[in-house]
Order: sequence, then C-alpha cells, then structure tokens
Amino acid sequence: MATIDSTSTVAEITAAYLDNCGYYEDGSPTMAKVFVTACEAMLQRGIAQINDGEQLLRFSTESLEKAIERAKSFVNRGADDERRMGRVQTRHNT
Repeated sequence: MATIDSTSTVAEITAAYLDNCGYYEDGSPTMAKVFVTACEAMLQRGIAQINDGEQLLRFSTESLEKAIERAKSFVNRGADDERRMGRVQTRHNT
C-alpha cells in the first residue's frame, strides 16, 4: 500500500519528498518509488513550495515531472540490472 494517500497532510507529503529525495545516493528503488508518489501528490494537490521556517523550496510542474521521470528510470534500471544478474525470475513463453 502506498505511503501517501487521500488522508495525507501537506506536511506528510513534503516530508516524504524530502526524506526520499536521496534515493540515488542510497541506491534505493524503494525510496525512489516513495519519492515518485510524493511528487505525484504534490502535483495533484498543487503543492508548489516547501517552507520549513528556515528554507523555502519552490517547484514548478515541469521540475516535478522531470523528477518523477528520473526516479522512474532509476527504478526501471534497477529492475533491469536485477534481471540481468539473474536475481529476478522472468517468465518466458516457449
């Protein structure tokens, strides 16, 4: 089940964004998936900035859409790598 849903607050969505934006550094497809969900929620709810009292971060629709595509590519590359290394079983019709 998704970590963000219709009951999630703006604070929860922005925390998920910030907590998972380091998916690449951590090499974590799971974090990348949560990051995508947070970005999608930000787009749907019109969240264009995060203000924690010390910093103000602003986002355009385009920047969030690009972030989503990068994170999805990261997840897909990881899945492809797993298949190439034989860690994931794939079904083939013969």
